[in-house]
Amino acid sequence: ETSQYLDIIHNKKQECEKLLDQLTNWLELKQSTYANLLDLPFENDSLSLESKINQIQNEHNTMIEGYTLLKSIETLQNELKIINTDDDNKILNELIEQYNEQLKSCDSSFVEIISMIRQIQININTFNDSCQEIEHTIEQQRILFKQFIDNNYNILPDNLNQQIQRLKNLQREIETKTNSMIETLKETPINETKIEYLINNNQQLKLTILEEIDQRESLLTQYTEFLTEMTRTQTNVISLAQKPDSSISDEDYMK
Repeated sequence: ETSQYLDIIHNKKQECEKLLDQLTNWLELKQSTYANLLDLPFENDSLSLESKINQIQNEHNTMIEGYTLLKSIETLQNELKIINTDDDNKILNELIEQYNEQLKSCDSSFVEIISMIRQIQININTFNDSCQEIEHTIEQQRILFKQFIDNNYNILPDNLNQQIQRLKNLQREIETKTNSMIETLKETPINETKIEYLINNNQQLKLTILEEIDQRESLLTQYTEFLTEMTRTQTNVISLAQKPDSSISDEDYMK
């Protein structure tokens, strides 16, 4: 009976050592897997990030295996406590504590990396939404400009001031609204190419509107100069008619 009891104790000690080796190997494998997942490139794409999150989450879900191994070791440790030496119990307790800390650290690492990627995903989605909003805004402004040109194709002098003011209002809206949206977008440069595209698109519209303003202001200046010259001529004619100059012939007056 004593021999049988000793065999049981021996088997439990062997089982405990086996479980400790299993947990050591399991933790090394898990930490290696975690490091490999971190080495994978982070794509600026929400779907790719979602796939990466699922991959990491699947690994995180296996943490229960490590905690189960540790629980089995703790159970055996309690059974062996009364027969182990104080030194053996102390060593085993320290090992259990170390493994427990390693499991918690590994667990936290998975949670943190998932949280970090989730935040990156949120930032990308916000960036993409902002890009779409800016594109829509530029397109709406382009449509307004086209409508203005279509409705004011025949440039009439009397309406030039009003037309120029409307164009300047549209340009001011671009300066205050669209430019501000793009500047905000540049604070999270997730996709530099996309930002550059929006900047160029917006700048092209601004230049087109500015050219139209310059053209109509030039016409207004010409028209104003023409009216000024006409007024001056009329004034001179009236003045001459009221105060005939004897040195000027009737034929010159008619001219």
